[in-house]
Amino acid sequence: MNLRILDCGDAAFTIEFGDRIDPGLLDRVNRLDRAIARARDDFPGLIETMPTFRSLTLFFDPLVTDRDAVLATLQPLIAAAEHGSTTDGRHWR
Repeated sequence: MNLRILDCGDAAFTIEFGDRIDPGLLDRVNRLDRAIARARDDFPGLIETMPTFRSLTLFFDPLVTDRDAVLATLQPLIAAAEHGSTTDGRHWR
């Protein structure tokens, strides 16, 4: 797992899974995004997530929580998402 955490001001940070557009990276991003959605009650102050092809940005309310608290709650979800299985998707032509 080669993740980078990039701060985006005082109310967001981005988790980069890689530096290219790759179906495997997108799958990892989507698994983590779904895991966060399922555990939404564990994230007080989380406003929204924004997935991209290779990263996931989390926006939070700095009056309710902080970066360290969000990351602490996120760590087990990252580990679980890294070991999840690839999900079926739709194929478009």
